[in-house]
Amino acid sequence: MRIRVAIQAVIVAAVSSTLSAHHTLTATYDTVNVVPLTGVISRVDLVNPHVTVTLESKGPDGRVTTWVVEMAPPGGLERRSFDLHLLEVGRQVVIESWLREDGTQGQANGRTLVLPDGRRFDVSDNWDRFMI
Repeated sequence: MRIRVAIQAVIVAAVSSTLSAHHTLTATYDTVNVVPLTGVISRVDLVNPHVTVTLESKGPDGRVTTWVVEMAPPGGLERRSFDLHLLEVGRQVVIESWLREDGTQGQANGRTLVLPDGRRFDVSDNWDRFMI
């Protein structure tokens, strides 16, 4: 009996630490307001736990702002039938994003990728929707 309780405790601790290690979007990002970031992809990191796209966005004043946009992990995007080759350096895109709650500039979490031809792709890493 003691061994069974000990095993259950280890499993609960392992699952809890894994879930708490992954931040929730609502704790870090303003998920109420979606902001379109338009620019050219200058870097792509196809790594876990998030695909990261660096976007060079030119403002109305001509100044370029660099945005680092987190997305779902590579496997998560592929499970949605997303072709990772669409994230090529030099491609003009719009990434509809959630900005950081604390106002940190240059960091965002991507929700939807929009290509120049109008195709839209869910690229969000909305972990909260998978929580039960």
